[in-house]
Amino acid sequence: MLGRRPVAYRPYVLAAVLWALLLVPLAFWGIPTAAHDGLLFGGPTWTADQFRTSQRLDDLRDGRGADVDRNPLLDRTRPAVLTATAADRAEILTRYRLYSQQPDEMITFRALQRMNPRGGDFDPKLYQYGGIYIYGVGATLVLGHVLGLLTVTGNLDHYLEHPSDFGHFYVAARLLSLVAGAVLLVCLARLAAGVAGRAAGWLTLLLVAACPVFLCGALEAKPHLPSAAAIAGAMLLLAGYLRRPTWGRAVAIGAVSGLAFGLVLTGLVAGALCASLALVRRPGRSRWPHAVVALLVFGLVYAAANPYLVYNQLFAPETVRSNLGNSTAMYALGWRGFVRVAELLWEGAGPLAVLGVIGWLLLAARHGRNALLLSSAAACLLLIGGLLGAGKPAEFARFLVLPACGLAMCGAILIASLTRGQALLTIVLAFGLLPFTGVGNYLWAFRADAVGEDWRLAAARYIESSVPEDAALGVVQEPAPFSIPPLDFTHRAVVLLPETPVAAEELPGWLVLTADGPEMLADAWWREHYELVFATNDARLTPITWANKAAYLLRKRGSEGARERGSEGMHPAR
Repeated sequence: MLGRRPVAYRPYVLAAVLWALLLVPLAFWGIPTAAHDGLLFGGPTWTADQFRTSQRLDDLRDGRGADVDRNPLLDRTRPAVLTATAADRAEILTRYRLYSQQPDEMITFRALQRMNPRGGDFDPKLYQYGGIYIYGVGATLVLGHVLGLLTVTGNLDHYLEHPSDFGHFYVAARLLSLVAGAVLLVCLARLAAGVAGRAAGWLTLLLVAACPVFLCGALEAKPHLPSAAAIAGAMLLLAGYLRRPTWGRAVAIGAVSGLAFGLVLTGLVAGALCASLALVRRPGRSRWPHAVVALLVFGLVYAAANPYLVYNQLFAPETVRSNLGNSTAMYALGWRGFVRVAELLWEGAGPLAVLGVIGWLLLAARHGRNALLLSSAAACLLLIGGLLGAGKPAEFARFLVLPACGLAMCGAILIASLTRGQALLTIVLAFGLLPFTGVGNYLWAFRADAVGEDWRLAAARYIESSVPEDAALGVVQEPAPFSIPPLDFTHRAVVLLPETPVAAEELPGWLVLTADGPEMLADAWWREHYELVFATNDARLTPITWANKAAYLLRKRGSEGARERGSEGMHPAR
């Protein structure tokens, strides 16, 4: 029966800890560093005074959400010079001193910076990430400072002059994700072992670790994988509840599910596990009280972890709208998202997703209601992803960590069941699948970024040696570590291309960008005006992660196109 008592879990814990330790060096990928100063400044490194720090700090202390752009681009119909003034250059360079190459990681630190603990203000003004995650990262930074491992100061000038100190914040937060990854591995291994024995548990450890979407979540300072780990813990508790329903287990399911919700808003799906208690067979007893109590605890844990969301929704709703409105604007309902979800599951787990679907169908046929209850949270995530995922980039796969890992577990159970008693065949099948998951490319990408051999840096060095300093350099996104290779922003004219077509003579001679792959360039309106002169190895693209993102340099068609224009006729962006 699904939910029988699992085998001993300590070996799985040891294996998961070893996995996390082996990945620690990769947690240093894409963090701020002074190593690129030669590329960024083309001369003496700026002092903090040149960044005009105090004005930026004041700009962050208003009532807007922590993820809201303080200085948005106003006109995207004409080419715009982004480096027209010293203030413009300082704004760009500040991003390269403080931001990582993952665009969403910085908002957690912005939320922490906005707080004023001495004044009793702990409102992060960031609500799509839960208080458990934000305060957890903050506590980790304080602990690291107390132990002498991190430098925590309210003086932003220090980090502008010593960006590596700020870079270590990202590493600390990513270590939390690695710990959560180990927890998820152990929980799913125990679940699998409870169904098909120890071999299924070991196969689950191996195959889940081989999922690219799991690897990416474990090496990014974001709450999606920690939330998935908490849901996996609630699933493990539910498996115990299926053996013997008790009030204690019902409360524990509610608390751990609330933890998942308290980490990130999408953790709301964990409420399905609480509600599922009403469907567990309890002969002679009402099934509803346990479900009601679990849901009540679920809500209380979330409210306790996010008191400012509750308070502001009642008394300062504009603050909530500023933050959540910024997130909801990126999503729209539509059925086409289900096709995109299938594509992302393939990218995130490869053939393990297909095996997992087959394995889950067999489990559902064999164990019926219990299998459906345990998979209810993952099913809700797939439903939400399908409704909102149309047209989303590959990084949207972060919302599918739990379903992808759950399918890998079901695939492991399927293999273990089909090869029971044939250890050699089990090993051959399991390891034979690994090259087809694509995880090797992702490991290579994180390593390349961690040791400074990534494609962005290669493009930056090519630009430094091949593009004249007086030539205007075009971009299609605002310069930041995740979007544009490090360039000499103190001397080069950087021009943002408009969103709609303009005449060829208005375009800069060169264009640089990062993208998930060459197909992202093909349909751009400006593509007919440029020829590709530098590209990365398309065979090793890793679209889910921002590590080692593909970089491209293009030159305007025509023998003199690269040199003929500076920034004449172009207007400042703001």
